[in-house]
Amino acid sequence: MMFSPVILVLAMVSSQPHIEHAVFDGVQRGTLPPVRVERPLSAQSADGSVVQADEPRWGPTRAVCSMPDWTHAWETPGSIRVLISGVERDGRTPVLVAINSQTLKLSLFSGDIATGPEFEWNLLRGDDSQRMDLLANHPLRRDDQIFTVRSGCMLPGCVLLHCDRSFLADGEWISEGISVFALQQHASGWSLEHVSDGPRIGDGTQCLGLPRGWVSSMQNYYPVPSEGQMTEAFIPYVDYLNHRGGQLADGGQCFLLKAIRDDVTDSPWSFEGPVLLHEFSGVERQHARHLLLHSSRSAQDDRAAPGGDRPGRCSCRSDLHRGPGMVGS
Repeated sequence: MMFSPVILVLAMVSSQPHIEHAVFDGVQRGTLPPVRVERPLSAQSADGSVVQADEPRWGPTRAVCSMPDWTHAWETPGSIRVLISGVERDGRTPVLVAINSQTLKLSLFSGDIATGPEFEWNLLRGDDSQRMDLLANHPLRRDDQIFTVRSGCMLPGCVLLHCDRSFLADGEWISEGISVFALQQHASGWSLEHVSDGPRIGDGTQCLGLPRGWVSSMQNYYPVPSEGQMTEAFIPYVDYLNHRGGQLADGGQCFLLKAIRDDVTDSPWSFEGPVLLHEFSGVERQHARHLLLHSSRSAQDDRAAPGGDRPGRCSCRSDLHRGPGMVGS
């Protein structure tokens, strides 16, 4: 664990709004309890100094600015478990998608959040399941499948939604794989379309029923470098399996999706793939680490935040699976 100087930590404790803080700058100051470091060996800090066991290491000195004052913009009952931000097709107007895991609502904001959501969708499945379903009140709804949003990222004018897909068997919803949907901006508004249904791991039953997905399962896109504005990007994502009680997850998948648009402002994104880069099964506790490591090494080189100024580079090695429209290097 290495601390960078001057980090402000905000926390919400108890049932009433209450702010605690800590500033790390060579020492810890503030109202939060001291951070405890447990490390049995001595270690070297970024400045080359050696610190003893159980002592914190400090990052290099860097210039920082003060945080602007917080302003109240919007509130709603419940708990926001998935929050996806980006911009509209114009590359300037901010967009925010919030998915409430308690009230089961999707809210999309465009421009000033304080004006309220541009629209909201009810994701409550209208049957006995009382489950979240992205398609609950949409024409794409499937009677025998539900889609629970776990993660996502936002291309300009396009929200990609990473979903845990479950099927109905003997009155029980059973998780079987990952599906991707695209919420795209058009001249007439926003519309939802289906992108992909990932296969079952091993095309079998060994990983059925394990809950899937985490907020980091599809957290970024990687633009293809170009002279003008972005017209191509790669999106890596994983079928991350979670442990369930005493049943340990022992598998997962890593995918790579390509997004293309012909015109920066008027054309919606189209998609090629996804390519299944890697499938892993049969070894307990390897549900995430191996896949995420594989994804970070083979599917991207330079990390870039969505909409950032520095293009990322995403490639599919030639000795891995290659699909139509995917780039090998």
